[in-house]
Amino acid sequence: MNFNKKIKQIQSQKLHPVIFVSGLGGSGKTTFAKKLVAETPNAKLLELDWYLIHNSKERAERIKNVLGPANKNQHLIDKELDPINWYDWESFKKDLERFQKEGKFFVKNAWNQTTGEKDSEHSLDFEGNNGLIVCEGIFMLHPAIRLLADFSILVDLPKVEARKRAEERDKNARSKEHLERKKIIMEKYDVPYFEKYKGNADLILNGSN
Repeated sequence: MNFNKKIKQIQSQKLHPVIFVSGLGGSGKTTFAKKLVAETPNAKLLELDWYLIHNSKERAERIKNVLGPANKNQHLIDKELDPINWYDWESFKKDLERFQKEGKFFVKNAWNQTTGEKDSEHSLDFEGNNGLIVCEGIFMLHPAIRLLADFSILVDLPKVEARKRAEERDKNARSKEHLERKKIIMEKYDVPYFEKYKGNADLILNGSN
């Protein structure tokens, strides 16, 4: 597939198209998405993590509580630990649909990677002109969400290498407890997610490149 030609084709077919870039944490999806935005005229970046329901401290507390010895309910454990449940999917869907209709949207109370709080706001407005949204996040391939995009890219990297990259990236900013929890979550939830939905990507790129 001629990737640049495909991007131009998507832009020519729709006034406000959306491209998803997904992959395991540490796969290089964010780097690729930012590069794509930088090299594509009239493109802007949207991050799925803006739509996290809880701030980092609240999320850690919820996980700690559900893993307590008194709780034997696996359904409740999965509800808190599985990252696919951490996002406000309805707001994400509503905002993407508004963008495709109007070429703009505004996100408030967005999660901030730097502070771990929901203290950011993001405004994306193409002012009536053609524009492309590149949305990056881990969980972009399950059918209800995948159908929101005009084109979907998976940055694929073996889990061992992805985890190593993610741990190297986070080692100075995260506690050992946090890194160990992320390792468990990747193995139990993230990896099976891509095993199940990998085929929904329109294009699979090798994250090693």
